[in-house]
Amino acid sequence: MLTQTQQVVKTTGDATALAALGGWFVGVLPIIATLFTVIWFGILITEKFTGKPFNELVRCAWTWIKGLRG
Repeated sequence: MLTQTQQVVKTTGDATALAALGGWFVGVLPIIATLFTVIWFGILITEKFTGKPFNELVRCAWTWIKGLRG
C-alpha cells in the first residue's frame, strides 16, 4: 500500500474505533463493537512496539508456522 493510503486507513480505523468505544460507553453499540476496538488498538500497539507494519508481522508468523509443519 502507498504511504498516503496507509495513513488514510489508519486514521479512519482510529476514528471508527474511538466512535465504537464511545457508542459502547453510552450503551448504543453492543459488545462486538468493543471487541473490534480492542483488536484495532492491539494492532496499533503491536506496530508501535515492534516498529514494523502489522502485515509484515503476520507474513513472518505465517512463514514460521508453515516451517513448523514441513
